Amino acid sequence: MAKKVVDELAYSRCPRHESVIPQAPSPSHASRTVDAPRKQVLFAVAFYCLCSSTLLFLNKLAVNGQSATPLAPGAVVVVQIAFATAACKALAVLDLAQIGQLTKPKVQGFGLYAIAFVGSIYASVMALRKSNVETFIVFRASTPLAVAALDTLFMGRSAPSAKSLASLIATAVAASAYVATDAQFYVEGFAGYSWCFLYFALICFEMTFGKHLTSALRLGVWESVWLTNLLALPLLFALAYARGDLEGFASSCLAMSPGDAVILAVSSVVATLIGYAGWLCRGLVSATSYTLIGVANKLGTVLLAIAFLDKHASPLGVLALVCCIAASSQYQQSPLRADVAKSSSPDVEG
Repeated sequence: MAKKVVDELAYSRCPRHESVIPQAPSPSHASRTVDAPRKQVLFAVAFYCLCSSTLLFLNKLAVNGQSATPLAPGAVVVVQIAFATAACKALAVLDLAQIGQLTKPKVQGFGLYAIAFVGSIYASVMALRKSNVETFIVFRASTPLAVAALDTLFMGRSAPSAKSLASLIATAVAASAYVATDAQFYVEGFAGYSWCFLYFALICFEMTFGKHLTSALRLGVWESVWLTNLLALPLLFALAYARGDLEGFASSCLAMSPGDAVILAVSSVVATLIGYAGWLCRGLVSATSYTLIGVANKLGTVLLAIAFLDKHASPLGVLALVCCIAASSQYQQSPLRADVAKSSSPDVEG
């Protein structure tokens, strides 16, 4: 039976906050400062975590659809991305969102991001098909350490403090401990995790480059969501067509059970909302912090998987996952090197 596609959203990330002189929230990245008001950050993080956990669970249910002729994985993702693209444009038509004209810098920047975005979506789908939810989450939980290095090398952030570095290392160690408890590791070895490793590499690039886009182009949140989905849609469509996932699309839609139709519809709405929440968070915090947010909120997803799905980790594995999330919560966002230099330099009187 064909299985349905998933998007971890290809938008997932983790916890951290900064503070600054309070100011009214803005729908545009351009009007937000690097250090956002604490309440604004908390709202963005909570909203993102809710969407992320919900979407991963819904997509896992979609992959195991109950219809006699379910939509193929690629077709499900195409539906979700098409819905998000249309929804963003509809909001702009209703003057509920600001979306500007397409320009060369936007297409070039978001085009490259869309390639990584599509790759991470597809890799997440395959990873969820080859492994359980917890295995996927642990690989996701290991990304902050790599993103922290990219943050320091390319995004102008200071190196993590000793406490934060210990937090990132402990997160990775706990993730490794989980892998050792997974029976699939003994059956298939590292070959069984090939899609997880590919997802790991793509999400690290996506997190870092996405933060660069918010700083360089400074677009509105909904425009960022629209550009991501608009440029990703033809890539996903081509991929789904090449794999034969769009064969019998119309007949599968007509034969879809009411329950699967509801899951597909709700997952499409949540996929749109997670795009907004993700770009909102990305504009407020560092790439490493954003990566950690997606890690910390996954405990709720694990609890849902244990309660409702028949494929989940052993008690030892869940304990390792909890340790992984607990370790990630101890991370503190590193300041920009420019801010550190400015604060440490003596005042010059004219």
